Order: sequence, then structure tokens, then C-alpha cells
Amino acid sequence: MSTKPRQPKICFFLGTRPEAIKLAPVIISMKQANYNVQVVNTNQQEITKNFLKAFSIKTDFDLSVVNHGLSPAEYFIKMYSAIDLFVKTQDVHFVFVHGDTTTAFATALACFLNGIRFAHVEAGLRTFDLSNPFPEEGFRVVIDDLATLKFAPTDISVAQICNKENCFVTGNTGIDSLRIANNMFRDKHPYPEKFVEEKYGLSTGYILVTLHRRESFGDYHQRIFDNIKSNPQFNYVVQVHPNPGVAIPLRQSLSNLKNVMLIEPQPYLDFIGLMVCAAAILTDSGGIQEEATAMNVPLLIARENTERPEVLTKNNSFIVGDSAEKLHKALKELEVSIDLTQRTFRPCPVGDGYAAHRIVNIFENFDCYRDSNIQNGR
Repeated sequence: MSTKPRQPKICFFLGTRPEAIKLAPVIISMKQANYNVQVVNTNQQEITKNFLKAFSIKTDFDLSVVNHGLSPAEYFIKMYSAIDLFVKTQDVHFVFVHGDTTTAFATALACFLNGIRFAHVEAGLRTFDLSNPFPEEGFRVVIDDLATLKFAPTDISVAQICNKENCFVTGNTGIDSLRIANNMFRDKHPYPEKFVEEKYGLSTGYILVTLHRRESFGDYHQRIFDNIKSNPQFNYVVQVHPNPGVAIPLRQSLSNLKNVMLIEPQPYLDFIGLMVCAAAILTDSGGIQEEATAMNVPLLIARENTERPEVLTKNNSFIVGDSAEKLHKALKELEVSIDLTQRTFRPCPVGDGYAAHRIVNIFENFDCYRDSNIQNGR
């Protein structure tokens, strides 16, 4: 059989940490199936390349659409213009997007308006509250309506898609990446507790914290910072998101506390080590909700709701939001002394680690690949 790649160009548009992590296994599987894959990085987050490197994936095109203090609307216009120009000047046959970012939303609209079919990975997630998360909830509803193929992680997410044509349950590709990366981490660091001690000077049993949601900027985040300060019985490791909307007030509130360590965004494998050794994770990140569930790490969700209700089926996952009472109650139930033998990857309600294989198999058997351009002349 010929090893020459199939000629039509299939572009993966990404620009953020979660997109890089969750599209990586699909990119790898598509290349293994001998498709002509091109990776387009918008640089919505400038750290994206670091996460692609963890999976030995190189960017083919770098659009450098960096956000320097723009509003969501202003940044969307900038993003859409760059992507629209790209798809007009490149021979793009089919496109993959992931999730609900500005990159995914702008790409979906550019594909729709230029007659290019596309697949939406991680379709069907909903809170049914357009203000939370904002603007992501609105983005993902529109992306699902426009997508040619919709790859949903669970039965619940499929049920939430209005346009159910060409919907498929595949599992969550982020769990694929976690399975792969956890094996890589364990090969390098068979004793995670030794890793966190040598790299960070930490003992196990801290609370790992990540916060970044735009809709929580201001008073909501400040209440969470105050809740951390009012529970000094734990040590906290806080990964500081680069967005100044959360980074500046976070540093002002927590930087001088003896029981709080502030760290910059960590490489993917290192973050897995931090996660494994934590007593719990306090986060507003959707992807980390999934990862904590798959690694059996207690989860405290710093939001009022979640588009991933499957994670709440575990008896160690709680929505605490910005409530001091809920956080204090959840922390009281935690075990500081943790059993690391239980912190191993396992299939969970959002995925079993093999979603990418299902996506490629579906794509292989779907006729949109052969006739993907809607408009004549493309």
C-alpha cells in the first residue's frame, strides 16, 4: 500500500491549550491513517505551541492572531479576518475545530461562508445559560448548528444538540491525551511524590487551583481568593493564567501568603504530576474537570454550573462556586494523606481514552470527505 499522503488538505484550526491537548490525538490518528493533515495555529494563547510539542506535533501555519486587550467582539473580528483570508487563499478541503473558543467560532463561520465543510470535536456541551460561560456557550451552540460532523463525548451531549444530523458519540478526546500523557509522565517519573518534591519543593496533599473564566472576573474571583485565605489549614498551589483580568487581582490577593505557591502555566506532563499529588483540584476549567475525574482526584468546581454533568456522578466531585460555606464543607471532607496507588488513569463517564480512533473511523466512512466543498468552483 502506498505511504504517500492522500492529497486533499485537511486543516485543524487551534489556538488555545485545550484545543491543542484535545485535538492532538485526532491529528495523530489522522496522520497515521495517511491523510494530508495541516495544523493551523491562531495563537489565541501564546503557550499553545508548548502543548503541541508534548505530542511532537508541529504547526504548519501560524496566523499570530494575538489578543492585546481587545474586547470579545474586537478580537472575534480580528480572528475571523485572518481565518477567512487563510481559507480563501489555501486549498482547504475539510476542517476540524474543537470546543467553543474564539478560534473555533471564527473558523466555523469562515467555513460556512466559504462553503467548506467542517467537523466539531466535543460537540453538544451546554449549560443552557448564555452568560455562563460567556461567550463560549453561545459559540458552541452556533458551531454545532453549522457543523457537517458533530463528535459528541457522551449520550448526554448528543441529546443536547438541536441539529442532530450526523451526530456521533465518541468519548472525549481530552481523555485520549490524558491516557497518552499519563503513560509518558509515569515512564519518566514512576514516583510522582518525588517529582513534585524535587521540582516544586512540595509534599503531597495540597489544593491545586486554576481559575480563568472571563465571566468570573472581578467580584466572583475575589470571593474565591478570600475563601482560599479563610481556609489556611491547606497549602495551595495556584497556576496563574496569563490573562491580566485574573492574574493581576490573583497576585494582589494571594502572593504574600505563606501557604500559597503561585506558579506560571506548567507543561502538560508536569501538570499531571501536580494533579496526581493534590488532595483536590479547585478549578473553573472544563478540561481539568474531565482530567481530575479520569485520575480519581477530588474535584471542586469554582462555577455555578457545569456543562459536564457526567463528572458529578463521582462521589468526590462538587460544585462550590464562590461560596465560602460550600468550599469549607468540601475541604473538611478531604483526606490530606492521599493514596497515590489510586491516582491512576481509568476510563470515566466522559471517555475511555480512544475517542480519536472512533472519530477517524467515522470520517473514513463518511462521504463528506470526497465532496466537501459546497460552492461551485472550490
